[in-house]
Amino acid sequence: MTSASVPPSKLAPAGGASWRFEPIAWVGSGATADVWRARDNVTRCDVALKVARAEASVNVLAAEAERLSWALSPHLPELIEVGRVPDGADDRLAARAPFIAMSWVDGRALDPRGTYVMSIGEGGKEIAKTSLNFERLR
Repeated sequence: MTSASVPPSKLAPAGGASWRFEPIAWVGSGATADVWRARDNVTRCDVALKVARAEASVNVLAAEAERLSWALSPHLPELIEVGRVPDGADDRLAARAPFIAMSWVDGRALDPRGTYVMSIGEGGKEIAKTSLNFERLR
């Protein structure tokens, strides 16, 4: 597993090249961003695309990306790219909105108390349950 080659301390401005991510389905919304399951047209893999709903969320996404760039674990998503949604990328996404793209991890979402339950197999058999202290990451 590798981390992003560009430091995510500041999200780059929207560029002119075609965008590598194709949103497939909206997954949900958190406090600052919407999450999409998307296709990475470079690797042909599914990714989690987290797109900020407001410019004020750029620092939150940048901090999350920075933490992910240092945390290499099979239980956490791998940071793939940070930036801004290019103009005309997709009608469902706001142009120039800050985003982070991470590897897609099957399972249930993190809950606000910091407990993650990963499910796999038929009937959603529970295979791992971990309690994380997110305050230590700040």
